[in-house]
Amino acid sequence: MHGAGLVHRDVKPANILLALDGPRLIDFGIARALDDTALTSTDVVVGSPGFLSPEQARADADVIGPPSDVFSLGCVLAYAATGRPPFGSGAPEAMLYRTVHDAPDLDGVPQELRPLLERCLAKDPKARPGPADIVTEWAQDTPQGEVAAWLPEQVTQLVAERAAAMLALPDVERTTVDPAAPVDGGAVSVDGGAVPVDGGEVSGGSERAAAERAAQAAEITRGVDGPPPAGPSRRRFLTVVSGGVVLAAGGGLGAWTLLRSPGATTGADSGAPPTYTIGVQAALTGEHRRAGRAQQRGVELAVAEFNAREGQPFRLKVRALDDADGPERAVRVAEEFAADRSVLAVIGPTTDAAVSAVVGVYDEALLPLLSVSAQVNFSSVTPHATYLHTRPTTGGQGWAIGLYGEAASDIGRTGVITDRTVDLYSQQITQIALTALRKKQEVVPRVVPAGTEDFAPVVAHMLAEKVDSVVFTGSWAAAASVAKELRRRRFTGPRIATELALDPRFLERAGDAAEGWLITSATIDATAKGEAATFAAAHRRRFGAPPAPYAAEAYDVVGLVADSLRDIAGGGGSPAASSSGRPSPRASSGDTAIDRERLLERLRRADRPGITKRLEIDGKTGRFHITRENSGMFLHRVEGGGFRFLGDVVGVIGQL
Repeated sequence: MHGAGLVHRDVKPANILLALDGPRLIDFGIARALDDTALTSTDVVVGSPGFLSPEQARADADVIGPPSDVFSLGCVLAYAATGRPPFGSGAPEAMLYRTVHDAPDLDGVPQELRPLLERCLAKDPKARPGPADIVTEWAQDTPQGEVAAWLPEQVTQLVAERAAAMLALPDVERTTVDPAAPVDGGAVSVDGGAVPVDGGEVSGGSERAAAERAAQAAEITRGVDGPPPAGPSRRRFLTVVSGGVVLAAGGGLGAWTLLRSPGATTGADSGAPPTYTIGVQAALTGEHRRAGRAQQRGVELAVAEFNAREGQPFRLKVRALDDADGPERAVRVAEEFAADRSVLAVIGPTTDAAVSAVVGVYDEALLPLLSVSAQVNFSSVTPHATYLHTRPTTGGQGWAIGLYGEAASDIGRTGVITDRTVDLYSQQITQIALTALRKKQEVVPRVVPAGTEDFAPVVAHMLAEKVDSVVFTGSWAAAASVAKELRRRRFTGPRIATELALDPRFLERAGDAAEGWLITSATIDATAKGEAATFAAAHRRRFGAPPAPYAAEAYDVVGLVADSLRDIAGGGGSPAASSSGRPSPRASSGDTAIDRERLLERLRRADRPGITKRLEIDGKTGRFHITRENSGMFLHRVEGGGFRFLGDVVGVIGQL
């Protein structure tokens, strides 16, 4: 905001919204450019007493600038920490006087926060820190996740509920144009007033209202003189799916026509079973090729086994494309899959960065995208209905760390290191882990700046704080550096890392220092899990090597897609239960009309046992449904220079 040349001038609690992905500053009604004096005339006080700056209280127009917002931020932080404004309450005149002349009341502010707030609340604007200085200083001592973890659970739940309620609000009704009225450059009468019309197609009623009328009356409401729609708009379908509306095959011709898109061929005319393509978008070259190739192999093996069984109502085909780790290449791959109407679902991409780059492309195409290794967790404020998690997101690793910490007897006082090199990943894990760990023991949190290579200072600090265990939530390379530094200082307590460290390069770089490290992950070792033994043997026969991480998970996802297609086609199998426990809708027997939209609707309510875990998708969020009985989180330990699979985290802690 300040970088854009604006000063808000009214930063206060009422103008800060708490969203699931962070706070939002609103109400720029009195914001002005730095050189604009329209609302800063002499003798005119602009702002909210109790949260405005001394220069605002004095109506000193020449001094009001970015430091004024910093002072107001200090007031807000003090209010958040203590529950009361730092300059009291009462008559506005009294609050203005105290703001100018009195020291702020910071009793009850945590000691580690107090020095920063004192500088923010300095009477002299020049003595206040800049926003960048505040962020830097705070981040050095406080993991970003700690702020979110501090919020009471009830507040977090309230934020989520209100965000969901806003998404559920009805669309604004569009203007209905009289066919006889002018369309180009003219005006139509709406509620007695003349409203100019710029031209183009005008729909009668909102998209959601149209969907409801179609379902009820078996007809589609079109715009004036508009052509019949060839398929659903992206927004219309996402609104239906996100709102939890289920359209069964018998739910009305209008409802089906509204959501059906052209292009899916079934092969019914030839009498041969149709063939459906599953895409694999993966890093088949580059840094993440090991995980990408593992997923490709898992998909290929699952498809080969499916096609080898007799009596299948359709056949499957694999199309794999390499996104080479880069966002631009990833987008081109996604666009190629989107344009290929034979592709009904895509498994991948391999990395969080690739998912973030392409998810909009898949949304536009209404093409289901199922993650296997990517962990990115999109805010529910900006949902992506086509993106389905078949594994826990990053928060699941924080949950696993906390669960282990609660059960382990030797974890004691815990040092938690957040690595800003992998900022969002590390932050989300840390935030949940801290909340859980603090229920049982003291925690010493530290944040290291992005690009840190020398971890000696942070390790020295941890040991000076007499920690009994260390949790590191960064990359495999940084984890190796931390491991070597801990070994150099002869630290032998529990050491825990996260999924990024489940990498042979961690073992190679850390050497003997990796021994004994515990690693949380959402992937199994198929050679060590009984349920996956048959898969592991088949993988070895087909590819001449044991399955790498994420191969078995990709294998399971193909089974999920195949079962969903079978349910729609009416070719056998029982409907999977949704997360609510009720059977999901499926097409009637003999109805083989299958397209992306129908498959997506079915996948969002999937619940299928697999060799890695039970794949249950939450129909409302599209996320993997975590329970203690089916956490989807596993533990590995470095032993003898390799990774030893210990099992499901809940089962492991049950043996402690």
